[in-house]
Amino acid sequence: MSDLFAPLREPEPVSPPPAEEVRRRGDRLRRRRAGRAVLGAGVAAALVVAGTALVLGDRASDSAPRPAETPAPESVIPPELDLADGLRRTSADMSGSVEALLVCGEDPSLERLAVATDKAGDVSQGDFNVRDLYVYPDTDTAAAVTRGLVGRFESCPRFTDDAGRDWTTEVRPTDHGDRGWVVTRFVETVGPNVSPAEGIQVARVGEALLVLRQREIHGVTPDSLPRGTSMQVGWLMHRQLCLMTDEGCAWRSDPDVLRPDGWGPLRLGMSREELEGTGLADVDDDGECTFVDLGAGQGLLSASGGLVSITVPAGVTTPDGIGLGSSHQDVIRLYYHGARVGDVLQVRASPTADYRLALEGGRVTGLTLSAVDDECTD
Repeated sequence: MSDLFAPLREPEPVSPPPAEEVRRRGDRLRRRRAGRAVLGAGVAAALVVAGTALVLGDRASDSAPRPAETPAPESVIPPELDLADGLRRTSADMSGSVEALLVCGEDPSLERLAVATDKAGDVSQGDFNVRDLYVYPDTDTAAAVTRGLVGRFESCPRFTDDAGRDWTTEVRPTDHGDRGWVVTRFVETVGPNVSPAEGIQVARVGEALLVLRQREIHGVTPDSLPRGTSMQVGWLMHRQLCLMTDEGCAWRSDPDVLRPDGWGPLRLGMSREELEGTGLADVDDDGECTFVDLGAGQGLLSASGGLVSITVPAGVTTPDGIGLGSSHQDVIRLYYHGARVGDVLQVRASPTADYRLALEGGRVTGLTLSAVDDECTD
């Protein structure tokens, strides 16, 4: 685990999930395993035809047979997995903005044997931060593809590209995932057309491969890139890629965690009837924006969007341990990608919600989960 989370509070005992939740997790795991078993058979046949050279880096001719494309079941990548977690809400559109990953000038074709892929990124004024997730039919295939990619980087410590620039590549192992490596690439020549340093994190988690790339032109050195990218991978391992493991993400069932979708049985978007059905909410008279008494917490109910905000009491935190009383320093260290609006720091929690952290006197004085389209919160 990355040092990113070391300073956080000691985890409190996690209450066991209810029987319904246990059954749901079991059903999800069985669907994932069943889907992978079917996909594994198809891709295994493709591996026999295409040969292991495809993953180990040998050059394949244009006439080499390609594995048949097999549609992946929706359960391969959990729908709640948010690969953009930890990026700015205002991230730019990536289409056509970022160079494809090349190793010694060649495409490693990581998607060739994948049964599912996902992508997220942040592009701003020449800098970019790109995350690619590839899911393979089984652990052996994922391990072979991962080792083949790292082997290509290791076999090319020096490379001259088509523009005549001399690149140096350094590869080191990390402790991320089941196997991890960090790759640093930079151009030694100085001049106005020199490409900036690039940090690449490669991490395998079971059947999944994460490749995270960050390139900076605004004062970030090759030495600092590995630290920054390592923090990002640690963040994703804790908050998202745990969904790709049989154990899942423990914090998602912790009643003292304000999740990206809600708190305990309360979820953003719930109607008045659904809220009252939980037995935990006392809703005021109808209105455009209605106050909801949640006992220890409170919420706001929009006439058009259901429950649009949840404010939690002391003792309830974000998945990263930030709650009432947390220091401003810890908040900024973890949520440097947030947007400051007056005394409130807005941090992307999911594609549809933000955490709103009220800061006063160097401490967090309020923690709210708010829908992006929340028209009730000032």
